[in-house]
Amino acid sequence: MNDEQYREVLDKVRIAVTEDSGSKRFGYRFYDMQKMSKDEKQLLVEKQLISPDLAAKKYPCGALVNSDETVSIMVNEEDHIRIQCLLFGMGILRAKEVCFEIDSMLEKYFDFAFSAQFGYLTSCPTNIGTAIRASVLMHLPAITMCNNIPKLLETLSKLGITVRGMFGENTQAKGNLFQISNQVTLGQTEEEIIFSMINVVSQVKESENSLRKEVRAQNRADFDDSVFRAFGVLTNARKMSADESLGLISMVRMGADMGIIEKVKMDTLNKLMYLVQPAILRRHTCSNDITNEDILRATMVREHLRKPGKDE
Repeated sequence: MNDEQYREVLDKVRIAVTEDSGSKRFGYRFYDMQKMSKDEKQLLVEKQLISPDLAAKKYPCGALVNSDETVSIMVNEEDHIRIQCLLFGMGILRAKEVCFEIDSMLEKYFDFAFSAQFGYLTSCPTNIGTAIRASVLMHLPAITMCNNIPKLLETLSKLGITVRGMFGENTQAKGNLFQISNQVTLGQTEEEIIFSMINVVSQVKESENSLRKEVRAQNRADFDDSVFRAFGVLTNARKMSADESLGLISMVRMGADMGIIEKVKMDTLNKLMYLVQPAILRRHTCSNDITNEDILRATMVREHLRKPGKDE
């Protein structure tokens, strides 16, 4: 495709989504990547509304995001259209329903390339078939601490499941957050893929919780000390990088989940994992002062953690 064709696809999808009578009530906002600054695109990446790959494209591409930022329709990323729905907890089934509703709406305006033998014909052969990717972002500090991530990767790969970093393909894990997704889209129905994912995620969660108890039982004093030291740094540090803060919050989050630390709410820690990211932090603090970013981050973290018993 040339730039003119990319722009044609982008405009057609934008008009279809924003003008459709059923979609109007969701208040979709259109983001044109060619008209956005690097920081504006990074903000959408950190919110997981677009992929790093889309943000890096030089040709006409964009995204349509609904008002509550649970749905993002990426245009001209790896494929012409990629529909994404993000929900808290194990909301895979509901997310599938939302994506199917959008898919049905778009089918009123476009004919998608489909083969009776291979299913949907996508740019990458690994996505043909249902073309569905079911993903869960999991917090796995104990598996990481025990150096069991390589073993997990090997085990899940045999089941057709892949493990990626926090922002998906070709990204690293931060704060012990990993994205677990199905790798196979051909030869299985959408329901089979999703229920297989739910089963795998449940097993990974069980393994993580078991390891937490096992590691703590081996040396309770050292384990608890690591949790409280992380909490001490977070509540007293005057400068912190994004990666350092995510690592410390991860440790405290594990401690809070295990009942070791009771004075801080999980909602607060979940919010902090979101807020400490660079572009989100700059937007939250209304500051573009990159030189003092680590100071702003440490201040923001201290303020949130010094609100005992208050849900965020």
